[in-house]
Amino acid sequence: MKLVAILPLLMLCLACAPTKQPLTISAVGFSQINPKIPGGAGHRMALKIAELNARQQLHDHLNMYHLDGDQPLEQLYTVDPFVHAVCDDTIRSARITDRAIKEDGSVAVKVELNMDLLAAMLGASVTAPPQPPQQPAAPAK
Repeated sequence: MKLVAILPLLMLCLACAPTKQPLTISAVGFSQINPKIPGGAGHRMALKIAELNARQQLHDHLNMYHLDGDQPLEQLYTVDPFVHAVCDDTIRSARITDRAIKEDGSVAVKVELNMDLLAAMLGASVTAPPQPPQQPAAPAK
């Protein structure tokens, strides 16, 4: 009987509990529609090129991250076939969050990658690259 009385309170506490935002990285790839390709094929090709460009940028950005705080992912990527496969699959599964085709023929595709998913698949913590020290601003004269 007491459990029934406590259940709504417990559900309210769980609903109000703060949730952790997933660590995500994103990249935008650009391309240009080739006017010599007829019909929608030129649009599709430009979208695909922009998407591949964005995924390549994700790959380059991913290499700056570290596993378990000290090992650069780039080094493990080149040596360990499991890390290589997991990184490639994670980049392939990155979500397309935006596509834009402008009137001038330029195309942009934004891709977003969930780093928490990568960390779970690798069984290690993935940390952001160390930030360079900030230079103090020059005093205004």
